[in-house]
Amino acid sequence: SKASERLMNAHLQFNNFYNEPPFAERLLELTQQGAVPNVTKSDVVTTVVTCAVGNQYGICNAAIPYYIKIIQGFVQSEIKIMLELPQTNTQVANRIKTYPQCKENYTKLIKLISPDSVPSSLKSLYEKAVK
Repeated sequence: SKASERLMNAHLQFNNFYNEPPFAERLLELTQQGAVPNVTKSDVVTTVVTCAVGNQYGICNAAIPYYIKIIQGFVQSEIKIMLELPQTNTQVANRIKTYPQCKENYTKLIKLISPDSVPSSLKSLYEKAVK
């Protein structure tokens, strides 16, 4: 939870492109140590996707490899959160709807997920997101 919060704080700062990578790396380390607790899954997924989608100025290229590894390690419950993010009232949903580059980045992130790992109830959302 703290690592996720620190990453989001770094992302929201003026100089995020320089400060984001160590926080992304730390979150990756933590997610690889074991399952993300249920109480923090939503925060972790939202933070990672928000940072990886970027903002109207771009993305932090140095942090992208960490985000890719985290997303590729998502379990079904985390995939569900990620796929439902565009329908939420969040900063990342607003970015996806407002900025074409953010929408394109989100589509690329969704494509990192194996179609076989997507819950059957979310197949239509997944297929819509990858188009």
